Amino acid sequence: MSDSLRGLLSDPFTYLFIAAAVGLIHLYLKRRIAAGVDHRFAVRLEDHKQSLHLAAEASRYQQEQLLSKRNLYASNAHVAAVEVYRALRMAHGGCVNLRGFRQGLTFEEFNAVDLKDYMSSHQVPKGKQEEILGRLANDRAGALRDMRAYIRIMEVQDAERKLGEAQNTVMLNELYFDDAVIGTINRFFTTMNEWMAFIQVPAEAHERALVPTTDQMQQALEAVHTALRERLSGGAA
Repeated sequence: MSDSLRGLLSDPFTYLFIAAAVGLIHLYLKRRIAAGVDHRFAVRLEDHKQSLHLAAEASRYQQEQLLSKRNLYASNAHVAAVEVYRALRMAHGGCVNLRGFRQGLTFEEFNAVDLKDYMSSHQVPKGKQEEILGRLANDRAGALRDMRAYIRIMEVQDAERKLGEAQNTVMLNELYFDDAVIGTINRFFTTMNEWMAFIQVPAEAHERALVPTTDQMQQALEAVHTALRERLSGGAA
């Protein structure tokens, strides 16, 4: 062993220096390891946060989509209810008005101009109007009788058309209604069809009790109104 090395080993400061160096190296390594662990933990934590964020965004998107679909369905259901009820009211009015026509007008106070305006308001073709007006001077009673019969046919056809349009409207929108609402609507159509059958082929005296009354037809319409309102409010959903 050389004298210089022996001198360093015998010098206490050498051991202090070595101890200090080992301590610094240990501290450095400890901090590097800790920094590495912290970095890996931070990366994993950031990845976890990102995963949670993506999951939250996906969940929020799904909820928004679901809410949007529900809102769209509710909006469409409301539109469907309005369309159906409007069609049923028009059909109801067309059918019920046929009862009033039975009483009719005498047309005694009507002159040719009045009759022409009356037939025009009922959309009687001009050719038919001219035919009827041309007969007034020689056969007023017969001309008026033919006019009533012709307008009656048109009224019945119009009521049937409105009933058919109402049925088509219900068919196009029935997916928005439950069985209870559909059942109420079908009972309305049953009542109206029974009335139209009587209008076209009047019942015998002993069968008149089976013919729907004006009140029964109104009640059938009001039942639909109530059912649709309950459906929209969720009461019958």
